[in-house]
Amino acid sequence: MVNGPPTPPPTTAAELQDEARTASTSTADQALVAHASDPPPPQAAPETRLEIYQSVLPALIDSIARNEYNRLTASDRQQSRFLVVAPLVLGQLILDDLYPARYALQRLPDNLTSHPLARALMALAVLTINREHAKVYDGAAALVNLVSQPDFMDRDLASIISQLLSAFLGNVIHQKVLKWS
Repeated sequence: MVNGPPTPPPTTAAELQDEARTASTSTADQALVAHASDPPPPQAAPETRLEIYQSVLPALIDSIARNEYNRLTASDRQQSRFLVVAPLVLGQLILDDLYPARYALQRLPDNLTSHPLARALMALAVLTINREHAKVYDGAAALVNLVSQPDFMDRDLASIISQLLSAFLGNVIHQKVLKWS
């Protein structure tokens, strides 16, 4: 209503969070509009990950056609599953969808739950669920240290995890500021 009374400023933590989300969304929308005419940035590597996933589809279709359902689940215990699970979990932590993040890790097969990456992600998820902000930084540092090792399973995944951790830590800092406001 144009002639109605002005909206009072936000006062509760929930109202402040809503305002921050709205402000960041409108800023992001403005940035998208401003850069809509810009050419897309060149990609460092061709879409190799997409090609890898697309190369699996014919094998899945063939397995289904032959009723060989055991082939559909043959890779459920391979470390390549982390290519999907790790970004999913960190994305959910960034969005503060904490329980789905933990659930995704709990659904991993036994041989993967003992993997150092799964343990580090689970530790970070539990610390975040418990809102142990001081320890969250230690958990994130441990994860960065893990993916920085020369023998880490995938350099691209390490880069993705590092970028997502930066966004996650920025979100944690933002939540702490709102809490103290």
